Amino acid sequence: MAIGGLSAALQVGAREMLEGVAPSLCTDDVPDCKEWAASSACLENPFYTREHCAKSCGVGACARSVKGGRIGGYATMAATRQYATQFYGTRDVADGHFRWDVSMGDYAIEGQKLRGDPWLMLSSLGVGTYLGAEDEQTDKDVTAAILQSLSRGWNVIDTASNYRHGRAERCVGEVFRALHHVKNQGLRRDSIFLSTKAGFISDALRDKLMKESKIVQSDLAQGVNCIHTECIRASLQESLENMGIRTVDLLYLHNAAETYIPAIGRPSFFALLRKAFIELEDLKRQNHIRSYGLATWNCFRTRPGDRLYLSLEEVVELAREVGGRNHGFRYIQLPISLTMDEAWSQSWQTVNGRSASLMEAAAELGVGVFASGPLQEGDLLKAEVNGAIRVPEWPALSTAQVLLQISRSTPYLTATLVGHKTLAHVAQNTEVAFVPPLDNATFHLLMGNLKLEQHA
Repeated sequence: MAIGGLSAALQVGAREMLEGVAPSLCTDDVPDCKEWAASSACLENPFYTREHCAKSCGVGACARSVKGGRIGGYATMAATRQYATQFYGTRDVADGHFRWDVSMGDYAIEGQKLRGDPWLMLSSLGVGTYLGAEDEQTDKDVTAAILQSLSRGWNVIDTASNYRHGRAERCVGEVFRALHHVKNQGLRRDSIFLSTKAGFISDALRDKLMKESKIVQSDLAQGVNCIHTECIRASLQESLENMGIRTVDLLYLHNAAETYIPAIGRPSFFALLRKAFIELEDLKRQNHIRSYGLATWNCFRTRPGDRLYLSLEEVVELAREVGGRNHGFRYIQLPISLTMDEAWSQSWQTVNGRSASLMEAAAELGVGVFASGPLQEGDLLKAEVNGAIRVPEWPALSTAQVLLQISRSTPYLTATLVGHKTLAHVAQNTEVAFVPPLDNATFHLLMGNLKLEQHA
């Protein structure tokens, strides 16, 4: 097993990702640099490399010499499965870390099996890129942390157009250039599931679209969020440019319900959402995106009758009306944590005339769910919460690891997203993958006991 968990077999079958562009050769004069680049060690040890290597063997400055077009490809069943198999049978992951995600498969026809180019094998932990200062050092740390995570069995990356004012997406772009730059590196674009978000557009993009009379001020909800078709397309193109890629696996509309419903009301929001879905289906046909979804905070965590409440079944039905049976609405994202448990604990959704939890509804409707905020931006690590988390099943896990394990064990979940920027935090968070997630019955029993202790 190579350093960081990548076996030599992972390098077999690597192909060029950048269409029509030959990979650059490392030109650094640092001792051992070329040997590191040839063996992929610079990607498996990015924190060390960035400190000791002037150009970081493709992780940093010399990766920017790759020119001639964007990196092509998207996550596929074959490549994600190949990636996952490098970690099976080793101490690097336990059963349940990699999961077949059926959300990208064509929907079932009654009496037949799923058809088409369907499932992806995704890690139960994904790298989030939300928090951090807007400076060069944070850029370096985020880039290195993503690369380190990829070499440790994480093949899910989540970002957004407004995270750190676009710097997060540019870090992701540097990651993909680094993967391309290092010769014979088995990690590649089609083994990685990448999501980004449109909605909170930059001031510069907003001003440009308004100057071109493509949008007006009233198209923006609360002055900051825009899911007008022109905004969606322009924002996506800006994101693709930031990341230097041709296709994103998943494009979310970012907190659309939370910003638009209070501003324009539910009927007008659904009318706007229909137009947005039509645009997203067109972007899917053009292969700029492979799927779309809603990244949310409150709308799937509130009870029926609440102003912000959304029925997942209604949203899916809208997507079916727009895109047919095999529409592109495949995922949602929302907070799921020890204290934000509505997704599985409350039967506030309705599917086929019966009450269900959001997780049950999503599973029945063929929608994948990504969990955000497992640590609630660190709030759950405070001393008063620590004492309430006592889990005999995981005596060796830290509080942060227990919180991640709780989130990733949520029934029917695709993956839990967590951000990290240091080698130590990547290692600590990756240790969670060594422990099998809970089965559904044990999960509900454990969570019930934790709730009782918290209220005792």
